[in-house]
Amino acid sequence: MIMRLLADFNAADEDGTLVATVSDILDGAARVPNVGQAVVLDDQEGHTVEAIVTRVNAPTIELRLIWASWLEDLAVNRSISYDDAYQVA
Repeated sequence: MIMRLLADFNAADEDGTLVATVSDILDGAARVPNVGQAVVLDDQEGHTVEAIVTRVNAPTIELRLIWASWLEDLAVNRSISYDDAYQVA
């Protein structure tokens, strides 16, 4: 099951790694995510990230980016390819 979290997170660096500080677990589960688990992160500004957890030091987690809502925005608003948008993010 994919865990959904409310978190503050940075933009992913060039290798797709991002760090998030979890403020709430939105799917009702009373646990922290495990390394290797897929999670969906939402922030207060409406951004969404799908990622795999690579390290946990609650409430901070390190993740490997799979998809982020701003990638599509970059591709559409800047008229660049999705792959190029991923590199920018």
